[in-house]
Amino acid sequence: MLRNALTAGLAFLQPRRPASGEFTCRFRVLPWDVGVRTFKTDRYLAVVESAQVDFVIRAGLLRRFLKEGIGWVNVVQAAHFARPLRLLDAYTVTTRVECADDKHAYASFRFATEAGVHATVLLKTKFKQGRRTIAPRELLGECPSEKPELVQPLDRLG
Repeated sequence: MLRNALTAGLAFLQPRRPASGEFTCRFRVLPWDVGVRTFKTDRYLAVVESAQVDFVIRAGLLRRFLKEGIGWVNVVQAAHFARPLRLLDAYTVTTRVECADDKHAYASFRFATEAGVHATVLLKTKFKQGRRTIAPRELLGECPSEKPELVQPLDRLG
C-alpha cells in the first residue's frame, strides 16, 4: 500500500506519455520484501501492481478510470525468474503493453538492475466497467495486434 502511494505520488510528477511507450519506475528491495536474503516471489506481483498504478497515471488514464468506474483486471499472470534480487538492491521495472486484441491487453514488466534482467512478469488483462469489457484500444490507443512470442503462453494458461 505504501509502495503504491509513493509510486503514485512520483508518477504525478512525470510528464504524460502515450500508452504505447515504455514506462520505467525505480524501486529498492526493502527488508520486508525479502525472505532470508532475497526478494520473495509474491513481492514481484505487488511491485507489478505499483507499476500498473504508475502506468495508469503517466499514460493519462487515471481520470477516466475514476470518472467512468473502469478497472484493470489481471486475467492471467506468469513470471520468469532469471536471478534473485537481494536486500537493498536498486532496480527498475519497465512496463510495456506488448499487444492487444478486442478483449485483452498483454503487458510485460521487466525487473532489472545494472547486472541485467532479474525477472519478467507477463499479464493478460481486461479493462472492465461493471460487467462490460472495454476494448483495450479504446483506452490505450493503437497497440500492435500481432502477439509476440513472449506473451503467447498466456493464452494457453487461460
